[in-house]
Amino acid sequence: MTAPAVIGIHLDLKYHMPHKGYLLQWVRQLAAMGHNTLLIEYEDKFPFTTYPFLQDPEGWTPAELRTFLATARDAGLRVIPLVQSLSHLEFALLHPQRAHLREMPDIPTQICPQHPQTVEFLLTLFREVLAYHQEDEYFHLGGDETWFLGTCPACKAWVDPIGKVKAWAEHQRKLIAFIQRQGKRPIVWDDIFWQKPESVADADLPKEVVLHAWNYAATSYTPGKFPQIEVYHRLGHQALAAPCYDWGVLVPRRNHCLDNTRALAAKVHDAGMLGMINTGWASFHVPQPAKLANIAATARLCRGQTVDEAWETGWYAEEYGAPAAGIPAAMEALGTLWEIPIAGYGRPITLVPYGVMDMMAWYPGGQPERQKMGCYPLDFHDIDFTALYAKKLDLAFAEPNRAATIARCRELQEGYLKAAELLGRFAQAATRKREAAALLATLAELKLAAADLVLYQLAGESTGATLHRRLCDLAGPLRLGLGYCMEPQGLERIVSMWLLPLVAAAAAPSRA
Repeated sequence: MTAPAVIGIHLDLKYHMPHKGYLLQWVRQLAAMGHNTLLIEYEDKFPFTTYPFLQDPEGWTPAELRTFLATARDAGLRVIPLVQSLSHLEFALLHPQRAHLREMPDIPTQICPQHPQTVEFLLTLFREVLAYHQEDEYFHLGGDETWFLGTCPACKAWVDPIGKVKAWAEHQRKLIAFIQRQGKRPIVWDDIFWQKPESVADADLPKEVVLHAWNYAATSYTPGKFPQIEVYHRLGHQALAAPCYDWGVLVPRRNHCLDNTRALAAKVHDAGMLGMINTGWASFHVPQPAKLANIAATARLCRGQTVDEAWETGWYAEEYGAPAAGIPAAMEALGTLWEIPIAGYGRPITLVPYGVMDMMAWYPGGQPERQKMGCYPLDFHDIDFTALYAKKLDLAFAEPNRAATIARCRELQEGYLKAAELLGRFAQAATRKREAAALLATLAELKLAAADLVLYQLAGESTGATLHRRLCDLAGPLRLGLGYCMEPQGLERIVSMWLLPLVAAAAAPSRA
């Protein structure tokens, strides 16, 4: 089976900066695994100079970024920058200096395409990023999840007569033309065409534009599935597949992510697609080492090779230099998604211990407000994660299905316990990358303690004092493990999300 031209991984730099030294090792490992492409979604980690207030303090300096890009290219990776062009621009629009460009004052996630300064602002960002990517062939303009297109009065008057697809495309064509003049091939996300794939013809995009087709729900493949790809091809556009390799809480949902990647890889081969760039999203806050097995599997699946439990067990054994029997099953147990529906909030909440969708319980307007605002404000200190976790416990305790929640927690607790015991032994036996192995073991202990805490708070099981000691004892290992792969500011944010709310809840009386 012939490998596709593009086999790659997406690096999303929203919110928390991975450790820069770790990333230098990581890109070399990507190439060794069989990847040839790295898609970088810069967000606020790029060293902007025209608008320096956009850069996070832990973002790359110019010298650091040049070193990183040279390392990636020297390893044999094709590097593709991604700068958003319409939505998901809260990293810029949350700043008061750019607030006037919002679609509406209360929608900092989306830029107003009818504002006279919008295109030039975006092109300024593009120019700065392109200066670091002169030798790179592609440029990704994003363009996904433009939920609020046509909301402001000026945009509504523009969108209503022609429809969202044509309006989206009219905006994108201005930016695409600029990218093509720089000698780059444009890529955009494809979800604007989901409702009617044939509307690609109405968009009148240059045929050189590659459509990045994402689907995170599919976990199986039969010939003829994902028919939009054939439509894109028939209308003259090449396409890239985009599953998700890190969907989860603390660790990925192993089976789901692998099956999702397997399904899309089958389509890549069946339809003769340009290739795959598997996506990973910073909003899930999954530490880099917990994603590596899925990243290695992506390259194998794109190359038509087998990915099964035997291969994965061997991968863990080789990666960490320790016997790895049972590790894939342990990772699946840890990654099992547990969502509790709560009436009136628009999305379920996660109790073990924190998921990004929980922010809809923080915003007074629930999920609709979360979509408008993005996941977080500029300053993470504006969110009281301890209060948010207490609110989630209150919601779960008040729900009529509390008995089902408790029963499900006991099931998960059993799996977490076995996984924690196995990963603890694995970390002790590791002879390579011991910091990463220890982090996996710590994440298992944290999930186990979080499940025990839910049973304490909702069912009166265990004792708060015992749980409090266990959770306090995890602080050192968690900081040590995260410090291996994450810059200090992001590390402390993660601790404030994951650990400190649990410590406070263990010190509080049980609700039962």
